[in-house]
Amino acid sequence: MAEKTSGVYRLVTIPSVYEAFQNLLGGLSARRAFRDEFFPDVAGKSVLEVGCGPGTWFPEMGGCASYLGMDWNEEHIEQANERYGSETTRFLCGDVSKDISADQQQFDFIFAFGILHHLDDKQAAALMSVCSALLAPASKFLSIDPVYHEGQNLFAKWMCDRDSGQDIRNETGYRALAEENFHSITTTVCTDKLRIPYSHCVMVASQA
Repeated sequence: MAEKTSGVYRLVTIPSVYEAFQNLLGGLSARRAFRDEFFPDVAGKSVLEVGCGPGTWFPEMGGCASYLGMDWNEEHIEQANERYGSETTRFLCGDVSKDISADQQQFDFIFAFGILHHLDDKQAAALMSVCSALLAPASKFLSIDPVYHEGQNLFAKWMCDRDSGQDIRNETGYRALAEENFHSITTTVCTDKLRIPYSHCVMVASQA
């Protein structure tokens, strides 16, 4: 993965630090705003979240029928299971490309929140291929990542420059990652979701 993991960046691998930092920036209200705008119809659906962390997004899943969250960080997975684990809500430490078979399970929604900018183009394209195979017909892949764009607030750009992820792209760059595996792709740049100036790119992709 193309990311900074040493020094101060290592702190965000600690669940309590990660959540405190997210909340400081207004993460709770941002997550709800993203949900209401981009996936209000998740209730009753099957969900896979790639890179789920300590289950930060799970409360916004709005009564989904089943949920599977996957992450490499064992501490995050342990905390998520303690908080939210149930018969229909599972958190696994592992690799979505190796530990889930499309023959065994498919999903109505696949989410990748803050993941693609930690992957180089080859890694990201491989993830998109796997996610495409795991989606049920007429279902959606949705990602949210920091983005560079014209007219960007200087502080927002400064924040992107210092992100632990080393592959922040522009809007076109994120779309390119999905073009080989998805027929319908929309991207939206949002600049108003956090308490500080910040730029997100939301990508919604499907095979419909």
